[in-house]
Amino acid sequence: MNIVQQARAWYSEREEYLSKICIKKQIAWSEPDDVDGEVGIGLDAPLIAFSISIFNNGHIVTQELKKASKEIVWLDERPLAPDEDLSALLDCYVRRLVPPG
Repeated sequence: MNIVQQARAWYSEREEYLSKICIKKQIAWSEPDDVDGEVGIGLDAPLIAFSISIFNNGHIVTQELKKASKEIVWLDERPLAPDEDLSALLDCYVRRLVPPG
C-alpha cells in the first residue's frame, strides 16, 4: 500500500470519529497510484483547523490554524521517515483538535 492509499485508509477508518469532533472534514486525492500522487485532508474543529498534504514521494506538509488568534502554525514540512507510522502521526494531529479536559 502506498502513502496516499495509507492516508485514505486512515481517513476511512476514522471518518465516524472525525465527524463527531469536526465541524467540517474533507479529503481529496490525485493520482493515488502514481509516484507523484498526493492526498489532502482538511479538518475543521471549533478551535483549530488543519490542512494536511501527503505525497507518495514521502513528503508531508501540515498547517494548523488557531481560530481565536488567526495564527498559522507549521507543524510539519518534511519527508516521512522510512519506518514512520503514518496512522500514528495522523492520530497525533487529530488529538490536537480536541480541547483538554
